Amino acid sequence: MAIKLIAIDMDGTLLLPDHTISPAVKNAIAAARAKGVNVVLTTGRPYAGVHSYLKELAYEPAGRLLHHL
Repeated sequence: MAIKLIAIDMDGTLLLPDHTISPAVKNAIAAARAKGVNVVLTTGRPYAGVHSYLKELAYEPAGRLLHHL
């Protein structure tokens, strides 16, 4: 069975203690996306607290945001 989606929590998982994303993780996310896997970030942060990371990971501006579910 092929992997179709990877959901990654941001704080304490995706982000290093200095609130950066390691190059290895960036490469792994890019490789998964290149294979057609949907990679989503999950967080309790508001959009303003996620926007710079989405930009850093080259997510399209047409992404989706689910808030207060």
